[in-house]
Amino acid sequence: MLPRKVLFVAASLLALPTTVLGTPGSPAATLASPAAGLAFEPVHGAAPAAEIPERVPDAKAEPLTVHRSTTKNGLRFAWWLPKGYDGQAKTHLTVILHGTGLDYRWGPANHMPGRFRPDDVVISVDGPTPNGDSRLFMDTKQDVDAIHDCLEEWRSQFAVDRVFLYGHSQGSFFTTFYAGLRPKDVAGLVAHASGIWLQSRFDKSVGDVAISFLHGTHDPVVPFGQSVAARDEAQKQGLDLVHLRRIAYYNHWPNDVRASEELDWCEAMTTSDPARALVLAQRLLEPKVSPQEGYPTCVPFSGAREVLARFEEGHRRALAGASEAQRAQAAKLAAAVEAHGEEEVAAIRKALPKKLALDGEAWLGHLVPAREDLRGLAAMEALAKKLDFDGLRKRQGPAAGRIFDAWYSSKPAAEIYGTIVEALPEAFLIEGYPAELPERMAEWHADAKKLGLKKPVLAKYENFERWKKAWSDGSRERQRAWQGWRPPKEK
Repeated sequence: MLPRKVLFVAASLLALPTTVLGTPGSPAATLASPAAGLAFEPVHGAAPAAEIPERVPDAKAEPLTVHRSTTKNGLRFAWWLPKGYDGQAKTHLTVILHGTGLDYRWGPANHMPGRFRPDDVVISVDGPTPNGDSRLFMDTKQDVDAIHDCLEEWRSQFAVDRVFLYGHSQGSFFTTFYAGLRPKDVAGLVAHASGIWLQSRFDKSVGDVAISFLHGTHDPVVPFGQSVAARDEAQKQGLDLVHLRRIAYYNHWPNDVRASEELDWCEAMTTSDPARALVLAQRLLEPKVSPQEGYPTCVPFSGAREVLARFEEGHRRALAGASEAQRAQAAKLAAAVEAHGEEEVAAIRKALPKKLALDGEAWLGHLVPAREDLRGLAAMEALAKKLDFDGLRKRQGPAAGRIFDAWYSSKPAAEIYGTIVEALPEAFLIEGYPAELPERMAEWHADAKKLGLKKPVLAKYENFERWKKAWSDGSRERQRAWQGWRPPKEK
């Protein structure tokens, strides 16, 4: 079974009965559904265990070649080494934690050696709790202790410097739960397609753990807004090493390129080595193609800017010992990022109405995603403050909650339709509505007579049309704004 409570998750699309909190501002609801989660956890051709060669970890294994082994406490794991590993010089260890209905093979099947964390020893481990032919990561001390014992064992088998966790879906929820109980075990973690369980310890006890919430905005299993809520909770708790990375229009599937980027951010925000931090910042700002996406994705301007800020005097996590040359290169990169932000924000400002409202104009689909992607850049922060954007978004939470609650309910289509067209004018700053919502709304509108939709409700369909047009047109403006980005080169 799945853990009992999660922060803002669509339980009807997960595997088993779950108590949930909806969009910020919506009421709690208990939803039960049959075991149907496997369809949302793609394995992408994972090899049978027998086809992965078995080998006890050692430094002489061929680099970037997947092997399998078993821990002393009986958990199977796949492992591979980076190029140049000799078993003497310490390197980082990245551990992959799979989602519901899977096992350790999910890691190598979806995260290409050499593309995912190319400098690290990488391990993909079974969830500690058996679930038929698959495994689970549960919200129990027993599961935390089991993974802790694994980490201790791997530290004796590999030359390990620091440990990073990458979890997906249920494994993602487990990463923050684990860090809450064992914060000294890990330097950072990427929680992909989740958020946090309510029972997770998420306060200043994890203040030195770098946490990145990675999420596709069209995730049909766990809504994108759950990671937004988790990030907002982190801010409320005063945590300064928590970051949100959105993948525009992406679903619930794994994504080794973006996951690796976010692990780079975690490493860069916690390293004491200025040279390494600079290399990682440059890597973040290099546009990369993800085979899993099939379309271009914005580079993580916000995350890279946070890393570069560590080279500035007076920063709360300033890098001691950075050379003048390193500071100069970091300042050059930071200036380029800020200049990009100024240019994009200027275009947004020019298009904004005097008062933000659902008017069908492109500024909406440009401003909302740019607020996240450019978070921390001076121009965006100035604009967000002037608009009180974050306050407005928070105040639109209850209306958005009504939309999500209706969508994931068993209410008649006419009632869901009515809720959406009535609530959108008060919920247009919220990103992450279900990807299939536009198609479904068009179908319902075409079947208005059959569904018994009344004229007053049908008249409000223009609210939906304005919202759809604003996002469609604005998304094109947003893409044009960042696609020209090219990081400055070293002389």
